[in-house]
Amino acid sequence: MNTQLHPAFSRILAAFEQAPVQAAQIKAKTYVSLLKTHQWTYANDTDPLERSAGASVLALLHALQPEVDADAEVWNFYAPIGYQIDTSKQ
Repeated sequence: MNTQLHPAFSRILAAFEQAPVQAAQIKAKTYVSLLKTHQWTYANDTDPLERSAGASVLALLHALQPEVDADAEVWNFYAPIGYQIDTSKQ
């Protein structure tokens, strides 16, 4: 009995093995992109939709931070003073 996989199936299995690494890279790139473009002063905006969008992005950033940036080094690089994470307590 031939147990060798068809080349197409081998490529599919290889892609599945790489998927977690690629997902982590995508998550990290998304995190950095959101940090770079986040409107940190969203709470002062007169438009309620902008305030809501800003709050949603900030919530997403807070959810991603422990997984993607455990030491908050990237966060603190992009976040203005007053929005940085105090790492002295960690």
